[in-house]
Amino acid sequence: MKYLVLVDESKGAHNAFNMALKIMNKEKDELHILNVINEGDAMENYFEVSKNKSQTLLENYSEKCHKNGVKHYNPTSLVGDVRNESINYCQKHAINMIIVGSRGMGMLSRALLGSVSEYIVGHSPVSVLVVKKSEDEPVAMSGNI
Repeated sequence: MKYLVLVDESKGAHNAFNMALKIMNKEKDELHILNVINEGDAMENYFEVSKNKSQTLLENYSEKCHKNGVKHYNPTSLVGDVRNESINYCQKHAINMIIVGSRGMGMLSRALLGSVSEYIVGHSPVSVLVVKKSEDEPVAMSGNI
């Protein structure tokens, strides 16, 4: 099985990566780790900084793969829109499942910015696992119990 996990510096991405480690067969499955540099940063003076951040991030996730016994992993950095690049990568590499973290944006932020996870769920040709919280995080409760 081939898994694609989308990573950046967010806690949601960290949670998605940890979930991938939990559900995959570390001896047989492939873990594709994708970080997408915003195409706007690529056009500005931020490209070198963004490229270095991406490389460091992928090195850190690769080290975690190695420490956790993942035999087959592929860290990749691309430039573009994370929504489109993730779907294209999925199709190009015959991915079986995408794992993405949820940022937990409010309704206004989601309406203005759009949700990467919502886009991927709606456009992915394969199953998508959206990881909302890590198991060690407390669940937010609202209302009366």
